[in-house]
Amino acid sequence: MPHQIRLRGPWNVRDGAELASDHTPQRMTMPCRVSDVRRAFPRVGSLIFERRFQSPTGLSPRSQVDLVLSGLSGAADALRLEPASITLNETLLVQPKEHEPDSGRDANRFGCPVLPLLQPSNTLAVRFDVVDVEKLDAGTVADQTEANPEIFDVWLEITD
Repeated sequence: MPHQIRLRGPWNVRDGAELASDHTPQRMTMPCRVSDVRRAFPRVGSLIFERRFQSPTGLSPRSQVDLVLSGLSGAADALRLEPASITLNETLLVQPKEHEPDSGRDANRFGCPVLPLLQPSNTLAVRFDVVDVEKLDAGTVADQTEANPEIFDVWLEITD
Protein backbone atom coordinates (compact mmCIF):
# COMPACT_ATOMS: atom_id res chain seq x y z
CA MET A 1 0.00 0.00 0.00
CA PRO A 2 1.43 3.42 -0.93
CA HIS A 3 2.49 5.90 1.73
CA GLN A 4 1.38 9.51 1.14
CA ILE A 5 3.14 12.69 2.18
CA ARG A 6 0.73 15.61 1.76
CA LEU A 7 2.19 18.92 0.62
CA ARG A 8 -0.47 21.10 2.25
CA GLY A 9 1.56 24.12 3.20
CA PRO A 10 2.82 26.59 3.45
CA TRP A 11 2.58 27.45 -0.24
CA ASN A 12 3.79 30.82 -1.51
CA VAL A 13 1.43 32.23 -4.12
CA ARG A 14 2.47 35.16 -6.28
CA ASP A 15 1.56 37.04 -9.39
CA GLY A 16 3.50 35.42 -12.23
CA ALA A 17 3.85 38.75 -14.04
CA GLU A 18 5.71 40.27 -11.09
CA LEU A 19 8.60 37.80 -10.83
CA ALA A 20 11.28 40.49 -10.82
CA SER A 21 9.44 42.75 -8.40
CA ASP A 22 9.72 42.94 -4.64
CA HIS A 23 6.12 41.85 -4.01
CA THR A 24 5.83 39.53 -1.03
CA PRO A 25 4.04 36.29 -1.90
CA GLN A 26 0.84 35.33 -0.09
CA ARG A 27 1.07 32.21 2.09
CA MET A 28 -1.68 29.62 1.69
CA THR A 29 -2.41 26.05 2.72
CA MET A 30 -3.63 23.63 0.06
CA PRO A 31 -6.26 22.82 -0.72
CA CYS A 32 -7.69 26.30 -0.22
CA ARG A 33 -10.80 27.86 -1.74
CA VAL A 34 -10.79 29.70 -5.06
CA SER A 35 -12.32 32.75 -3.35
CA ASP A 36 -9.26 32.97 -1.04
CA VAL A 37 -6.97 33.16 -4.06
CA ARG A 38 -9.14 35.68 -5.89
CA ARG A 39 -9.36 37.92 -2.83
CA ALA A 40 -5.56 37.99 -2.65
CA PHE A 41 -5.15 38.34 -6.45
CA PRO A 42 -8.34 39.89 -7.91
CA ARG A 43 -6.99 40.96 -11.34
CA VAL A 44 -3.99 38.77 -12.00
CA GLY A 45 -3.07 37.33 -15.40
CA SER A 46 -0.98 34.46 -14.04
CA LEU A 47 -0.36 32.82 -10.69
CA ILE A 48 2.53 30.76 -9.43
CA PHE A 49 1.99 28.38 -6.50
CA GLU A 50 5.33 27.38 -4.99
CA ARG A 51 6.06 24.87 -2.22
CA ARG A 52 9.41 23.89 -0.74
CA PHE A 53 9.84 20.47 0.87
CA GLN A 54 12.55 18.09 2.00
CA SER A 55 13.19 14.77 0.28
CA PRO A 56 11.50 11.77 1.92
CA THR A 57 13.81 9.67 4.08
CA GLY A 58 14.06 5.91 4.45
CA LEU A 59 13.73 5.19 0.74
CA SER A 60 14.96 1.78 -0.43
CA PRO A 61 16.50 0.96 -3.82
CA ARG A 62 13.06 -0.41 -4.83
CA SER A 63 11.18 2.73 -3.80
CA GLN A 64 9.14 4.69 -6.30
CA VAL A 65 8.10 8.28 -5.55
CA ASP A 66 5.30 9.87 -7.57
CA LEU A 67 4.12 13.46 -7.41
CA VAL A 68 0.31 13.55 -7.54
CA LEU A 69 -1.87 16.61 -8.13
CA SER A 70 -5.64 16.42 -7.95
CA GLY A 71 -8.20 19.09 -8.84
CA LEU A 72 -6.16 21.04 -11.40
CA SER A 73 -8.85 21.42 -14.06
CA GLY A 74 -11.61 22.39 -11.61
CA ALA A 75 -9.38 25.01 -10.04
CA ALA A 76 -8.39 26.33 -13.46
CA ASP A 77 -12.02 26.70 -14.57
CA ALA A 78 -13.01 28.52 -11.40
CA LEU A 79 -9.92 30.77 -11.41
CA ARG A 80 -10.49 31.52 -15.12
CA LEU A 81 -6.89 30.50 -15.62
CA GLU A 82 -5.29 27.58 -17.43
CA PRO A 83 -2.63 25.30 -15.87
CA ALA A 84 0.52 26.25 -17.79
CA SER A 85 3.33 24.25 -16.20
CA ILE A 86 4.37 22.07 -13.30
CA THR A 87 8.07 22.10 -12.38
CA LEU A 88 10.17 20.40 -9.74
CA ASN A 89 13.52 22.02 -8.98
CA GLU A 90 13.12 24.06 -12.19
CA THR A 91 12.72 20.88 -14.28
CA LEU A 92 9.54 20.88 -16.36
CA LEU A 93 7.38 17.88 -15.42
CA VAL A 94 4.43 18.63 -17.66
CA GLN A 95 2.45 21.29 -19.40
CA PRO A 96 -1.06 20.15 -18.36
CA LYS A 97 -2.82 21.23 -21.53
CA GLU A 98 -0.58 18.74 -23.40
CA HIS A 99 -1.16 15.96 -20.84
CA GLU A 100 -3.64 13.30 -21.98
CA PRO A 101 -4.85 11.12 -19.11
CA ASP A 102 -4.83 7.37 -19.59
CA SER A 103 -8.14 5.85 -20.59
CA GLY A 104 -10.34 5.32 -17.55
CA ARG A 105 -8.24 7.64 -15.35
CA ASP A 106 -9.41 10.85 -13.74
CA ALA A 107 -8.70 13.77 -16.10
CA ASN A 108 -8.61 16.01 -13.02
CA ARG A 109 -5.63 14.12 -11.56
CA PHE A 110 -2.01 14.15 -12.66
CA GLY A 111 0.82 11.92 -11.43
CA CYS A 112 4.40 11.31 -12.49
CA PRO A 113 7.54 9.66 -11.07
CA VAL A 114 9.94 12.17 -9.51
CA LEU A 115 12.52 10.10 -7.58
CA PRO A 116 15.43 10.93 -9.94
CA LEU A 117 14.65 14.65 -9.60
CA LEU A 118 14.50 14.78 -5.81
CA GLN A 119 17.22 16.66 -3.97
CA PRO A 120 17.69 17.13 -0.22
CA SER A 121 15.71 20.40 -0.55
CA ASN A 122 13.07 20.72 -3.33
CA THR A 123 10.84 23.36 -4.89
CA LEU A 124 7.60 22.48 -6.63
CA ALA A 125 5.96 25.20 -8.76
CA VAL A 126 2.53 25.12 -10.43
CA ARG A 127 1.82 27.99 -12.82
CA PHE A 128 -1.60 29.08 -14.10
CA ASP A 129 -1.94 31.59 -16.97
CA VAL A 130 -4.96 33.61 -18.07
CA VAL A 131 -7.11 31.83 -20.65
CA ASP A 132 -9.40 34.67 -21.69
CA VAL A 133 -9.12 38.24 -20.41
CA GLU A 134 -12.84 38.83 -21.07
CA LYS A 135 -13.75 35.97 -18.73
CA LEU A 136 -11.42 37.44 -16.09
CA ASP A 137 -13.15 40.81 -16.46
CA ALA A 138 -16.61 39.22 -16.03
CA GLY A 139 -16.19 39.11 -12.24
CA THR A 140 -14.44 37.13 -9.60
CA VAL A 141 -15.26 33.80 -8.07
CA ALA A 142 -15.51 35.49 -4.69
CA ASP A 143 -18.73 37.09 -6.02
CA GLN A 144 -20.21 33.71 -7.01
CA THR A 145 -21.07 31.71 -3.91
CA GLU A 146 -22.27 28.68 -5.89
CA ALA A 147 -18.84 28.23 -7.53
CA ASN A 148 -16.12 28.15 -4.92
CA PRO A 149 -14.24 24.85 -5.29
CA GLU A 150 -11.04 23.90 -3.58
CA ILE A 151 -7.76 24.60 -5.32
CA PHE A 152 -5.71 21.52 -6.21
CA ASP A 153 -4.38 19.08 -3.63
CA VAL A 154 -0.79 17.74 -3.83
CA TRP A 155 1.07 14.81 -2.32
CA LEU A 156 4.02 12.48 -2.77
CA GLU A 157 3.06 8.82 -3.10
CA ILE A 158 5.76 6.35 -2.07
CA THR A 159 5.65 2.65 -2.91
CA ASP A 160 8.24 -0.06 -2.29
